[in-house]
Amino acid sequence: MNSASEPTLNDVLQELRGLRQDVNELKRDVDGLKQDVDALKQDVDALKQELTAEVKRWDERYYQLSKDTLGFARYVIVSGVIVAVLAPVFRFGIEQFLIPFRS
Repeated sequence: MNSASEPTLNDVLQELRGLRQDVNELKRDVDGLKQDVDALKQDVDALKQELTAEVKRWDERYYQLSKDTLGFARYVIVSGVIVAVLAPVFRFGIEQFLIPFRS
């Protein structure tokens, strides 16, 4: 009753063993991919933390630069105002001081 075209029980068993081995290999591949994905997630999280820290550093640098620039601008403005206000006073004082020497 067994013809050459029909698989035997032994053939089916061999095929099942091959399929089981293929499934086990696929499971190992999937497990490896899961580990790779987990490692990538950790790398991304680390990069996010580094980026956040770098943004905070740049924010602090910008804040300090703004503060320094504001201080310098105030210094320049105050110096200009002092010169503008005191220049006529000094000129008048020097003229008054030099009057006795001109004669």
